[in-house]
Formats: sequence, structure tokens, C-alpha cells
Amino acid sequence: MTPKQPSQEATSARQLAAALGGEPHWLVRVPGRVDLLGSHTDYNHLPVLACCLAAQSILAAARPTHTREVIAHNLQTIYPTARFELPHPHPLQPGPAGHWENYLKAGVQGALDQYRLSPSATGWEAVFQSSIPAGAGLSSSSALVIAAAMLTEAVNGLPCDPATLAAYLPSAERFVGTQGGALDHTTILRAQAEHLLHIAFAPPGLQHIPFPAEATLAICHCGQTAEKTGSARSHYNQRVADCNIATLFLRLNLEPDCSPWDLLRDPGKVGDLIQRLHIAPAKAAERARECVPSSLASPEAIAQAIRMPLSATLSAPLLRPNGHPIEFATLHPRDRIVHVLQEAERVHQAADAFRALDLQRAGSLMTESYQSARTLYDISTPALDQLITAGLQAGALGGRIAGAGFGGCALFLLPTGAFPTWKEAVLANAPNAGPCWEATPGPPAQITPNPTQ
Repeated sequence: MTPKQPSQEATSARQLAAALGGEPHWLVRVPGRVDLLGSHTDYNHLPVLACCLAAQSILAAARPTHTREVIAHNLQTIYPTARFELPHPHPLQPGPAGHWENYLKAGVQGALDQYRLSPSATGWEAVFQSSIPAGAGLSSSSALVIAAAMLTEAVNGLPCDPATLAAYLPSAERFVGTQGGALDHTTILRAQAEHLLHIAFAPPGLQHIPFPAEATLAICHCGQTAEKTGSARSHYNQRVADCNIATLFLRLNLEPDCSPWDLLRDPGKVGDLIQRLHIAPAKAAERARECVPSSLASPEAIAQAIRMPLSATLSAPLLRPNGHPIEFATLHPRDRIVHVLQEAERVHQAADAFRALDLQRAGSLMTESYQSARTLYDISTPALDQLITAGLQAGALGGRIAGAGFGGCALFLLPTGAFPTWKEAVLANAPNAGPCWEATPGPPAQITPNPTQ
């Protein structure tokens, strides 16, 4: 019998074990993800359609340290070894901006808080390797947070339950300063191989949709990274502020008995609002066009619009998320909220299109998502525009920005078998783009005990 060729993952596991210098107790595999529809909807508690990536993942081999120390090595030498103590009684503090240890700390602190592990928690030592490109919109950062949380749970005898992890990690990741939602964690932890995941946040719900054999996904990097530790994070958080301010005005219009004082503290999420009032997203978008200001130049403009004292407005948490004042020069709440509400409608329509195997319709909705993300949400770049134009001209059924935008990858829907000639045409017309690859919806994150036995 001819021996089987070892899989790339099995080879990597042996490499990681060798680098660890001893038998690992666990191997954790956390895939990247890509969103087919749902651009910036998740932190508004509006739906998303996404899947895991079968071929791009973070792998880590780990063992307990039997102390309170966490030690994380990385086979990619650009990431220096991270080393820190499990905290008690005070929480972990972020390290230097941009250091990969901050994502490890986010996952570790999240697990400690969820299970109230301090002061008896045990640390771990691990060697990491990633095939998810960083700054590409494919969730390399959230995958690292998930891996750290799973290892912290495993070494302390906890179950690594996917639903529980997906519930607490979105807020835990805000440790690094990005005010994100639950798209990444829910997809990575709860998707299924060969399926798309239709995620609803208000009320919570998951539906798995078989990915059609007649189609394939293609991912292509535009040539410009979008690191969430740099300017992309500031732009991202500004969009969150836009939507929160827009929700305040929409609530005052739809729920006129609301107290502006309360809304300045926390306006809630627009997804919860329309669910509570049984308003369709498209109808809510129409109302937003009427009642949400197109721009706001200053805190005085908000105070005047909602008839509140300027002093109360200036000190409101809404205008100082994370203690930092928002940038009024770039506030465009009407366009932002209209985009996410219309995008929510597209998510539901695309889920129905994939169920019905209507690939033309699904692709058209993906392209509409890109056009709205470019014009209303302003998250595209010239490099992404050139790439998506080239991909559509080369015959893609649809194309859109992957992840949060501001650089990174674009995602395309193609007929099965079309990728080789399509890729050639795309790279000819977008010479700075690449790499490009076919993507398959893959399985969720998993942790394996005693992986070399």
C-alpha cells in the first residue's frame, strides 16, 4: 500500500511540536473567514452572510506552563516572542500598539473574565503559525484572539464551547481598541464546512446554507494592507460612532418619548430598534433619510438638533467612546445608517438567492454591497476599486470588499471552473493586485488534545 501524502496541516503540527521542544498537549486550529454580504452590519446588530476559509488558518501547538506565565512563540520571525503573567487582581494592560501580544491578551483576559479564573489560573506555552494574511480583511486578528481564549480554557480544564466563546469574545477583543461586532467570532466558531452561515443578531439565530456546487469563491488581495492597529482602526471606529449617532436620531423619530439624556449615554443598536418595532430594514432606511442629519460639524450641532445643553452633550459617552472624542470633520451619519440598513436587506435576499441556487442574483447583490460600501460607507480605496472592476469585467458573477475595507482583499463569486482564466485576466488589468486564490467554505475552529498521539 502506498503511504498517504501527509497533509499540510499534519506537517505543520509536527513542525510546531518540534519548535515547542516537546510533546504538545493541544493543537488548536482557527480558520480565517470571509463575509459574502453584511458590510459593517454586525456591530449594528444587523445580519451577515459569511463562511470559514478551508485553507487559511492559525495553528498553535501548546502545553501548560504550570505557572501563571503565558509564553507565545511564532514561526514567523516578524512576530517576537510574547511573554506575560496572568493578572491578579488587576486586568492585563495592552502592550505596544500593533504588537501581536495584544490579541493574545484579549483572548486570555476574555477567558479569565468569563470564568472568573483568577487567581488560580494556569498559563500556557505555545508555538503559532498562520496562513491567514494579516491586514487582508480575513480576520487574522480575531482568529488569534479565539486561539488564545481556547488555549486558556483548555489548560484550565474548561470546555471550549463554541457558543460560549462566540458570546464573550466580541467584547473581549475590544481590549485592542477596535469597537467591532460578533461577525468574526460567530463565523469562525460556528460555521460548517461547505456551507454559508446566515447570522442574525436581533434576535440571535444561525442558519447553515449549503454552498452550491455550481459556484466557487475567489479572493484576491488588492496590494494594500488594512492593519487594524493603524489608521484603519481609527476609520473603523469612526464608522461605529456614525452609526451610533444616527441611531440616536432614528430613535428620537420612531420613539419620541425616549429621553435624549439616556440616548446620549447609550442609543442602543439599530438592529435591536427595528426588531423591537417590527420595522423592515428597507423601511427604516427610508425613515433615516428623513430624520438623520447628513453631516454634523460639531458637538454644538448635535446639542442644537436634539435640544440639549452643550455641556451635557460634550460629556456624553456617545461623543467620547473609549474616552476619546470623535472626529466631527468626518461624521456622515445619514449615509452610514442608510448603508447598513439597506445592506441588512441585501443579506436576507442573498441568503434566499443561495438557497434557490440563483447565482446571478446572489452575485448582483454582492456587487450592490460593494457599490454601497464605496459610496455611502466610504471604505473602499483606489486599489480595491481597480481590483473589483477588473474582477467584474473578467466575468465574476459578483464582487465586493472583504471584511472592513480600507485595503485588503476583495471577494468574488465565479462559476465553477472559471477561476484560472479569470485570474489571468484580473491580474492583467490590476497589476498591483495579488495573490489570488480559490476559496472553499471550511470547518470551524477546533482544539485537539494530545495531537501527536
